[in-house]
Amino acid sequence: MSNILFHKRTELILNGLLKEKRFANSYLFHGPLGAFKDYAAQSFANSIHEKKQELSLSNFQPKEPLNNTTDLFHFKNEKSIKVEDIRQLQETIKYGPHEKNKLIVIIYNCETMTIAAANAFLKSLEEPPENVIFILLTQCKSAVLPTISSRSQCIDFLYGLSVYI
Repeated sequence: MSNILFHKRTELILNGLLKEKRFANSYLFHGPLGAFKDYAAQSFANSIHEKKQELSLSNFQPKEPLNNTTDLFHFKNEKSIKVEDIRQLQETIKYGPHEKNKLIVIIYNCETMTIAAANAFLKSLEEPPENVIFILLTQCKSAVLPTISSRSQCIDFLYGLSVYI
């Protein structure tokens, strides 16, 4: 599992965003389990923070567990994301980044947001805090509230299934 070949289209899209330094407020990484969306999100976030113009998804190396830092927040909830969770997240991000140029929030399994949570999250997408980027991860794009997916730049991992070498 040390070397994984990703679909070049996904890598080209992310590298184009890094090179141009034109970031959307929200990205929706969607694709099946095993497409390494979480690794791509982490690499993309690190590249933004380090002001790199290129990332490589082709040399996956298992790393330590992902931890929150002052400007990179991993939001995971195994069951469902409730409105209280989103309100707490909004409180956490309202002042923007502390040390880096962007505050990046990676939300895992965003399709598990309740309707109330999704509607509360829409407020953050419609009036995003300055210099905050959301990266939403899902296995099923159709399970995400359409108003959320329409306000996010969708990055397709469906055709980027991993090939083990």
